[in-house]
Amino acid sequence: MLRRVLSGIAVLLCVTYVSFLTQGLAMRSRSNQLAPVGEVASQELGATVGMLRRLSHGDLGLYKRPIGYWFSSEGQPLGELLGGLLLNSAALLVLAMILGGLIGGLIGVVSAAARRPGASLGLLLFSIVGISTPSFFLGVLLQYLEITIYRSTGVRLVPVGGFGWDSHLVLPVLVLAARPIAQVARLSHVTIADILNDDYVRTARAWAGQG
Repeated sequence: MLRRVLSGIAVLLCVTYVSFLTQGLAMRSRSNQLAPVGEVASQELGATVGMLRRLSHGDLGLYKRPIGYWFSSEGQPLGELLGGLLLNSAALLVLAMILGGLIGGLIGVVSAAARRPGASLGLLLFSIVGISTPSFFLGVLLQYLEITIYRSTGVRLVPVGGFGWDSHLVLPVLVLAARPIAQVARLSHVTIADILNDDYVRTARAWAGQG
């Protein structure tokens, strides 16, 4: 466990430094302030160390809104924004899990009760696609579908951006619920199919048939 924790910390440090480095290179390229890669790497290493030092003292830094290719000169402490952001993320997670349990369980039970090989194969393919599809790709796909429908019919079904406690939740919840739906559907299908093949279920069906 200690080895995994240390390797995870090392990966996070590398990702942090690479993020600083790529952002520094991009900003200098946009402003035509070209500099040797070694010089930029050294400066961004210092920026990374400074950020980690501030983070160790509880300073999460400032959030500066992007303005074109640059950022605003004034920033808001990131700690003040985390509360609302964590609340929104937790709400999306809970809604996605509830939706995944309800829809996935219903799909699994119905397909198992149908007792048809085609239903089992279709559910298996559905679960593979649902589990293996990246969330960002599914999000872009749903946005593209919504935009296409709006251009064709002029009817806006759901917003494709922003956040709000209304129809803005539809697309994010669907994207987050895709994988739980596939997993719960597969698990419930296998469980219900095993139960339906038990002796007491077959006996009950035989008695019901005689009655």
